[in-house]
Parts: sequence; C-alpha cells; structure tokens
Amino acid sequence: MERRSVIVVAEEMSALPTRSTPGEGAVERRGPQSLPNPQEVVSEESLLMTQPNEADPRAASRRFLVLMADDDPEDCLLAAEAIQENRLGHEVHFVHDGEELLEYLQGRGRYALNPPQLPDLLLLDLNMPKLDGREALRRIKNDPRLRGLPVVILTTSRLEEDVQKCYQMGAASFLSKPATYREWLTLIRDVCTYWFERVRLPGRENL
Repeated sequence: MERRSVIVVAEEMSALPTRSTPGEGAVERRGPQSLPNPQEVVSEESLLMTQPNEADPRAASRRFLVLMADDDPEDCLLAAEAIQENRLGHEVHFVHDGEELLEYLQGRGRYALNPPQLPDLLLLDLNMPKLDGREALRRIKNDPRLRGLPVVILTTSRLEEDVQKCYQMGAASFLSKPATYREWLTLIRDVCTYWFERVRLPGRENL
C-alpha cells in the first residue's frame, strides 16, 4: 500500500506565544496525551506519516495542499494532528501572520528564492499580527492570480460584521474554531472531504 505524508512546515512556531489563560477559542487537550511541543516539531523537521484515505478513489489520485495562516501554534498543531489522525494524506503548510501569507502566495520576500506552489485551499485566521486576515483576504481577492483560491475563514471571531464582510470580499466559507480536539477532528475531516472529494477544484496553475 502506498504511504503518504502530512508535511508540517513550522519554521517559526517555537517563537510564537501560546495561550496561557482560558478564553474564547481555548482548546481542550485530549486524553492522557499532550500535543507535541512546537520545538520538537521544528527539531524533527515536522514530518508526520499517515495512510491515504481509501474511502473515495479520487482521494488516492491526488494529494492536495492546504495552507493554514494562523499565529497560534497550538491550533496549527491541532489541525496537523487532525489531518494525520483522519488519515487524509494531504500536505499542510503554515504561515503565522498576514504579511508572511502574502509573501508565500506571491513568491516574494523570504519565499522569493524558492517560490512555493499555490495551495489548493487556504484556511485563514482573522486575528493575526502585522497584517490581519481581513486585509489579507481583501488583497488576495484583488490579485488576479490569487482571486480563484478558495479561502475558508477559520477564526475565534463570532462577530456578524466579520461574517458579512468576509463573504462580501469573496471568502468561500466562514467557520468558528473548535473548542475541543474531537471537534477539530470532525471539522478538519468535513472540510477536507467537502473541498477535496465533493468539490471540483481548478489545477493550481489555473487559479
């Protein structure tokens, strides 16, 4: 059986602050296990192995690339673990603020020498440093090369103003971050199943 990988790019996770107090969007840890330390993820170059999803033969024919823009390293690790535990077999990369997100997508700044390929799906947090997700979304949808990229908002915000504004700017979906690890598993499975097994996406070169 072919083995596939979930590749977690977490170059700057260890430098980011983690939540120290409970609050909106706080995540409940699962069972007796704790999440991997972000420093361990970096030191191991963040390569996690998983099995392909055999529920739909179309999923075995292509490995999709998910880009998650989020400044919370715990949420990034939860998303990566959810992809791994659901055996989805997709590749996931992370950026941690709006400026880095645009540099990644536009192949400039720190990504200029080796521009990454465009993702099939962007999971976008709204509350990030340097450039927040709202402004990042606006710039993405104003860029002719990027405007076809499906953007799913994944945030702690529950403001109706944010919901309306994001849809007006071209977001494909608006989702609230889960409160527990079990909810993360369900959400990531449902998002990937919908976008990669139900929806027909354009090739990355045609975005």
